[in-house]
Amino acid sequence: MTKSNNVSSGRRSANKKKRSPLFDRPQNRYEPTDTSSMTRDELSAWRKDQRKKRNRESAARSRIVHRQKVQELEQEVAEYRIRYE
Repeated sequence: MTKSNNVSSGRRSANKKKRSPLFDRPQNRYEPTDTSSMTRDELSAWRKDQRKKRNRESAARSRIVHRQKVQELEQEVAEYRIRYE
């Protein structure tokens, strides 16, 4: 009987879901300051526009980081060419 207890307790620990690193942080709420004058469709459109804006900003940051990494690698290649040619 102790065997089955060990197996089942092992399964529980193996199936335990890992928490997100953002678990304890408050979730951002994207709502306009005055929602009372907005219809449901207007609020939905506002949220969609805000999401597009955040996504555009994130993509721009990502492109900058990617460009910097490419420049570093190109510089590294140039150094190796000088060294080994």
